[in-house]
Amino acid sequence: MISLTLAGLLALTPPTSTPADRVLPLVECLRPERIDAWHVVPERALIVRSGSKHFRVDMLHACPGLGDGGVIRLQGSQATRGFICGGVGETAATRRSRCAIGTVAPLSRAAYFRELEEL
Repeated sequence: MISLTLAGLLALTPPTSTPADRVLPLVECLRPERIDAWHVVPERALIVRSGSKHFRVDMLHACPGLGDGGVIRLQGSQATRGFICGGVGETAATRRSRCAIGTVAPLSRAAYFRELEEL
């Protein structure tokens, strides 16, 4: 019979990524003032075009009101000088709620249009 201690079990557990691992470098971040268009995945995400760049901005949790057709204001943190990089403190504010941003992922032009087709 094999017996493992807690330390042994933890050693077998693969490392998990920390939120800092998913934060984009500043040069790749979304600048909220340069957003040309956005599309909403209700209560979950935004698909954003900013000039020639495209992004998927996922909320940390369900965000009621994200798809209600109202105003959405993205706010970065001081650490990212107001850019949206997927870091702690970034939010998407709607008329009904303020939601924490979970991750920000750059999209290719083709991936951007594939995301839009799925909406």
